Amino acid sequence: MASLSYATTLRVNNTPGSNAPYTDLTTAHSVASPGDTLYIEGSNVNYGSLTITKKLVIIGPGYFTAQNECTPASLPAEVHVFTLQQTITNDPASGAAGTEIVGISFTDLSISGLEVYVNDVKVIKCRINRYLYIRDVNVTGTTMIQNYCEGQALSSLSINPGLNNIVFSNNIVNGNFSIVDNSSGMIQHNVFLGSTFNVEVFNGSIRSNISTSTNTNSFKVSTTGQGSLTDNTAAAGQFGSSNGNNTANPTTLFLGAATASTDGEYQLLPSAILVKGNAHDGTDRGAFGGNTPYVLSGVPDIPFIKTIILSTTVFPANPLEVRIEAHSGN
Repeated sequence: MASLSYATTLRVNNTPGSNAPYTDLTTAHSVASPGDTLYIEGSNVNYGSLTITKKLVIIGPGYFTAQNECTPASLPAEVHVFTLQQTITNDPASGAAGTEIVGISFTDLSISGLEVYVNDVKVIKCRINRYLYIRDVNVTGTTMIQNYCEGQALSSLSINPGLNNIVFSNNIVNGNFSIVDNSSGMIQHNVFLGSTFNVEVFNGSIRSNISTSTNTNSFKVSTTGQGSLTDNTAAAGQFGSSNGNNTANPTTLFLGAATASTDGEYQLLPSAILVKGNAHDGTDRGAFGGNTPYVLSGVPDIPFIKTIILSTTVFPANPLEVRIEAHSGN
């Protein structure tokens, strides 16, 4: 006889008095089977740290939800550190390999982030206070898309010969960006706000990024092999002037803090002709261009409740009227 198994969704909410089936991450993780989804609901209580040893999908409500339109009526789901661990020694394809994390706020203390020992981890639409740290030299296929990064963004062991097949796309990096030499993959459609950019001997594409740095001494970039360095913009011309690379003053590019939210201020002005419509794929340069444009507040690609309106007075003869307004991050 053959039996079928289906992925399960587990709700987690640590708010005192919550009626969620699970109130802490460790218990929900222990109950979950590989392939299950953990929905971590917004709370004013930090969820702490979690070691993940199985392939899961973990989804939170996003961040900056009070600042942007069409965001969940929710607090963020704040955590400290997620460690994505192997279950077979020296086998990064085991354990938490293939895990996807969406809409989580790694904002507890100054060292919040992710430690990765496994392959094919996807971190999407998260707010990351420090960095994603690749802790095994054999790890490959790490993907970071549509995140708001407040620290170094991406790090690895110093002995690592290079990060393998990384995808770093459509992120806003409010800090320095530096990766190990001889790394491979794709770095495109990002906004880099730190003074330091160090990506050398990169075997892959570095395309359609915007850097606001004017520090030419701490800006090093080069590609090798099949790599390409095209259609990037920097404040002091550090990407060069050939292959579509150009120079632009950041004050002429973005909406700015006076008129937009913490992440929304890096949307492009209509007049920013040096970066609009001239990316390598014909879209705009920076985080809001490309096939996976940055989504304000990291709203996940699932329906969420934005507002609920209830009748103020209810009588036995009249039904309870409820109006729910829902949106989706896609």
